[in-house]
Amino acid sequence: MKAMETILKHHIIGALHPQLDPLQFAYRKGRSVVDAKTFILDIVHRHLEIPNSSARLLFVDFSSAFNTLQPHILAGKLSSLFHLDDQIILWILDFLTNRSQRVL
Repeated sequence: MKAMETILKHHIIGALHPQLDPLQFAYRKGRSVVDAKTFILDIVHRHLEIPNSSARLLFVDFSSAFNTLQPHILAGKLSSLFHLDDQIILWILDFLTNRSQRVL
């Protein structure tokens, strides 16, 4: 199973990568939390160099977002936005819906 997952991962990343926001730091090769923090701090510091200015930041934690994922909505988005092959989308749906999970 790991080999199939690796093959599909490379195919999916190849299809999605050109359409990803360049400011997305999570789950991207060569990007990290440190990069995101450095980017934000740079913007804030440059903004605060302007006289009489202030900065507001909002941080949102989406770490549990996967728990609320609706696989069929994801499948529709992968098809309409990223034009992934139907067979790959069906495999992803099967992967997300037909497996058991456990904590060891």
